[in-house]
Order: sequence, then C-alpha cells, then structure tokens
Amino acid sequence: MKNKYSIYIVILILLVGSLFKYNDILIDKGDSMFLQSDFQKAESYYDKVFINYLYSTDSLLNKANTKFELEKLTEGMDSLTKAEKKVIEEEDTEKLESIYYNKAYCYYKLPNYNSSIDYFNKYIKLDTEDNFSYPIALKYLADSYFYEENYDDSISILNKGIEISLKNDNKVVLLSLYDRLIDCYISKNEYDKALIVNEKLLESNPNEPYNYLTQFYLYRHSEGVEYSNKYLLQLKEKFPDNEKIDSFINNLIKTDEQ
Repeated sequence: MKNKYSIYIVILILLVGSLFKYNDILIDKGDSMFLQSDFQKAESYYDKVFINYLYSTDSLLNKANTKFELEKLTEGMDSLTKAEKKVIEEEDTEKLESIYYNKAYCYYKLPNYNSSIDYFNKYIKLDTEDNFSYPIALKYLADSYFYEENYDDSISILNKGIEISLKNDNKVVLLSLYDRLIDCYISKNEYDKALIVNEKLLESNPNEPYNYLTQFYLYRHSEGVEYSNKYLLQLKEKFPDNEKIDSFINNLIKTDEQ
C-alpha cells in the first residue's frame, strides 16, 4: 500500500514539474516572438500561460508591450501592474522608471488623465532631465493637465519642458510644447501671451502656414476684425496657393463685409 502511494506521489511530482516546464517554454517562446516583433505569435504563447507567477519582470514587460503593440491597452496595463509590484520589491529603479512612463502613457491613451498625471509625476521624480524621454513626459503631463482644464499647472510644466528642450536643442519637442502653451493661454483668454509664444513658433518654423493662421486667429481676438483681416490678406501674398488661407478669406472676410 505504501509503495502504491509512493508511485502516486512520484507521478504527481512529475506532472507538476511538466506543467511548470510547459509554462516556462510558453514564456520563452513568447519572449522570442516579441524580440522578433511578431506580436501576434508572442500573444498566442503568452495567453496560454496559466502559472503566472513564473513570469520574470522582463517577460511581464515584454507581454505588456506586446499587448500595447496590438492596441490592447487594458490587458497591457494588467501586466505592467504585476511588473510594477515585482520591481518595487526588487528595488530596481531603472525598470521602475520604464514602468511608470509606460503606465502613464497608457492612462493618457485610454484616456484616464488623473491617473496619467499621477504616473507621469512618479516618473519625473525618478528620471533625470538629461534623459531624452524626460521632456516628452513633461509634454504628456502638461497635456493631461490641459484636458483636465488645469491650465495653470499645464503652463508651469510646459515652461519647464521648454527650458529643458532649449538647453538640449530638442526642436521637435520644443515646437509641440509651444503649441500646447498657446492652447493654454487661449483657454484662459490671454491672447497677448499666446501671441508672444506664437511669435517663437514663427521664428522657429517660418514656412509653416498653420502658425500664421494661428497668428491671424489671435489677432482677431486681441487686435480686432479689421486688423486681423488685413493680416490674412498679407498671408495670401506670402502663400498664394494655400487652400486653407483661401478658405479663411472666402468664409470670414466676405462674411465680415456683409
């Protein structure tokens, strides 16, 4: 009888061992497919795993990014949350930075701006200003404040991002920060301040018609209809083939003259 139970125990141990081995293989294959950017196959392996505590932190991050690539934000967030708990226990600051940034961006895309604000602030506290992602995080944080109609905090963050981007000569991020800063001032009806910022956009990118049309819009609110219409006609001379400017002239100036 004792030998019979011993056989059952051995069989059970072998069965459990094989299940663990099977799950390890699935995770390894999922990681391999992720590194090859075959996200559909990676997901198919990850989704078969049923002993979830076998995931390492790196594999959880791979699984999360696989879900994000497939635009499954909620499922990706679940893996990020599990990775976050592991990394906090491991006190791995570098990975925690990555997790905070990715969770913040995911909340931004959902959108859940309050949670996005929370996690971008956590990321900023850990990151250094020299990191390329830092001013981008500031931009998304400012956007989140903006969409929550917290314009003063958005302006404060944008000015910090502008200062860093100017120091690092990061023109692409700088222009997007200026754009959002203009939106904030318009929302606060502070058109003179918006004009000052838009002048910087015109200096940085003098051949972009959109910036001149923004200037026209701001003049319309700060200087009046007559002044702004004269400015718009000058734009027609500068950009004779621009359909948007033609549309503004036809729809606004002609309406004003009626």
